[in-house]
Amino acid sequence: MTFWGFGTMDLVVMAGFVLALVCIGIRASRHIHSQEDFFLGGRRFGRFVTAFTNFGQATSSEHATWMVAGVMKNGAAGILFAIGQGLLLMPVYWFTNRWWRRLRTLTLADFFVERYGSKRMAATFAVISVTYLALLVGLGLNALGNTVCAMAGKPVAELTQVEAAE
Repeated sequence: MTFWGFGTMDLVVMAGFVLALVCIGIRASRHIHSQEDFFLGGRRFGRFVTAFTNFGQATSSEHATWMVAGVMKNGAAGILFAIGQGLLLMPVYWFTNRWWRRLRTLTLADFFVERYGSKRMAATFAVISVTYLALLVGLGLNALGNTVCAMAGKPVAELTQVEAAE
């Protein structure tokens, strides 16, 4: 049995993943009592967890895509683009980590208010960040849609003549 081109096992794995995410969310929500708990885990993370979060900030799932695109454009030299970003960013996160922990601010906008006393600067940062992240999420959803469409092909009987020729 298939549904949108996915087999039964595919659907079982996806449903299990979503169920696991919901269970993790419900369990985590029981420990959130303030903004600090929500954004920073109540500041209970040690150096080990912080090191992994810094690694997560410097890397992402897009790196594989950047690497492929860089190699397709520039050949083997394209690898340096993706590796270079990680090599340049990761130490910055390592060295600034101690500063961010000592600042006792929740967001970078809070830092702008505390350091410069400017709520306008914080608001400008917030607007730019929201715009950037909205575009990033939109691109991510577009890529997700293209990936799902490629994985979930139509049955041969439902193909148009043009699709069948392709």
